[in-house]
Amino acid sequence: MKILLINPSFYLGEAGAEEKSFEKVVNVIPPLGLLYLAAVSEQKNHVVKIIDCSLGFGYSVILEEAKKFQPRIIGITATTPVFQYATHIAVLLRKALPEVVFVCGGAHPTSSPQDAGEKGVFDYLVLGEGENTFIELISYLEGKVTLSLQDIKGIAFRENGKLIINPQRQRIDDLDSIPLPARHLVPSLDVYSPTPASYRRLPLAVIIT
Repeated sequence: MKILLINPSFYLGEAGAEEKSFEKVVNVIPPLGLLYLAAVSEQKNHVVKIIDCSLGFGYSVILEEAKKFQPRIIGITATTPVFQYATHIAVLLRKALPEVVFVCGGAHPTSSPQDAGEKGVFDYLVLGEGENTFIELISYLEGKVTLSLQDIKGIAFRENGKLIINPQRQRIDDLDSIPLPARHLVPSLDVYSPTPASYRRLPLAVIIT
């Protein structure tokens, strides 16, 4: 299955800020959460593409790349500051690719699933650690498991106009069971520009502990 993962950008210009005044301090680093999702997806033989909008890709580029790739699933990560851009991207792409399944994960849907699921922009929300949940959801969409949606822990979805929030999935205790992040799906580290306060020298790589 083809899976497109998108890391939305916080567009400072739209927030009333001047891009140039922030370009030296904005922390632009690889989207490690998506790289882990990509890794577990590739481990299951799915084809994955990542669009990291923090590198300056606008809506037109996202749309063009999505049409070219023709994914079956589009996953978008979102913190609270970028959630409006995540929903805008989903609405834009759904018009062009109406058969695609849209999934949103990350800090905002995890902390505020009611808000993230209120408008029904996304078909599914992935809450909390996404690796096992995302793979199980994909297997459900492929028809490879006999689970019902209610059986998949860690997701939220709409049913008959109502948002259903399933029980939380247990955290992954054995971190060695997760493959290393799929760093090959994003540009080299020298393309990124971490905030100067976070390093002594470049290039800088990011880990989660």
